Amino acid sequence: MDRYLHQIGAPFNVIDEIVEPSEISRLSHPLLSQPICSVLQIALFDLLAWWGIYPDSLTGHSSGEIGAAYAAGMLSMEDAIAVAYFRGVAARKSTVACVNSPSSVTISGDDSAIEELGEVLRDLKVFARRLDVEVAYHSHHMASIGREYLECIAHIKPKKPHTSGHEQENASPQFFSSVTGSEIVANDLGPHYWVQNLLDQVKFVDSLECLLLETRQFRMTNGVSANRYEKSAISARKVDVDILVEIGAHAALAGPIKQTLNADRRLQRANVAYISVLIRGVNATSTALSTVASLLWPGLGS
Repeated sequence: MDRYLHQIGAPFNVIDEIVEPSEISRLSHPLLSQPICSVLQIALFDLLAWWGIYPDSLTGHSSGEIGAAYAAGMLSMEDAIAVAYFRGVAARKSTVACVNSPSSVTISGDDSAIEELGEVLRDLKVFARRLDVEVAYHSHHMASIGREYLECIAHIKPKKPHTSGHEQENASPQFFSSVTGSEIVANDLGPHYWVQNLLDQVKFVDSLECLLLETRQFRMTNGVSANRYEKSAISARKVDVDILVEIGAHAALAGPIKQTLNADRRLQRANVAYISVLIRGVNATSTALSTVASLLWPGLGS
């Protein structure tokens, strides 16, 4: 994957940056954090695929959709890395940003406004913490870079599922978008979609609920589903998901996922499990093997 990064001008090596001591690490800088997070997610998916583990359905949070699109076979490795790298390049130059769960949102915008809101929340004794990022993603600050980002990734072409490097015998995984909050198909993942992914609000709670409350049997016979689901239509459907696996640098979505699961009685009754392939501060080999154990023998790896 370093080869693909170098071909489009990346001035760094992934492994070199990952192993840097924390005091001199540059991983919080968008030029590095965006592509390296996606590279890590791609590598973890390929590891799981090598072990014979494939997803039935996928969703992603913000740039996490890049790795999810690769895992669904809707983006090639080369295109996924380009989408991630140029996202970091654009952000380097540069409202409610994310609805993470029914009780968690991310606010993005002017520094002074964020500070003022923080003071109000502290006075109200409402938990809030400032994220360690250098860019106000999904806010008006990003609007000016949308056109540049679109030009950089204009060559990106979505592909039919199951060509991500590991062929599956199972049906194509469903992809639930945190841009639209609903299921989308490969043809939707063109360059303009990734600009929306950078600029628009992250509807993660909507995409996760659609994933949990939708089953393959409700898809149209041609494999294409309606781009929007009505809540009333979803409400009658049973939960057909038994375990959620987070693939990323650490268990960043553990809180929002558990909040979403606990906010709906149907999801509570379904007892959907959650695990993360990597956990900050824990040996990566142990957590990866624990994930496999949890998938093969539920309860063993927890």
